[in-house]
Amino acid sequence: MTKETFPNTVQVIIDMLKRMDVDGETMQHILKETGMDHQMLKQLMLTSNINHVKDFYREALDQEDDRYLNEWDDDRGLESETEEEVF
Repeated sequence: MTKETFPNTVQVIIDMLKRMDVDGETMQHILKETGMDHQMLKQLMLTSNINHVKDFYREALDQEDDRYLNEWDDDRGLESETEEEVF
């Protein structure tokens, strides 16, 4: 498959996305559909402030821990505690 190039294509796409006021989830979907999600993740991680990368990584680990604990509770037939139940 031969890729065609068009003058100003990138700028046209950027302008279109700005007019659409694209949110993060939509942009993530676009990256995934174009097969660029992993490449973009790598580029952003390697060019971002390391403290931001660490914070995002910690947040991802926290979410993973929460999912694991919820699945573990579900497997045991336990319901999550609500604030009202905690004394």
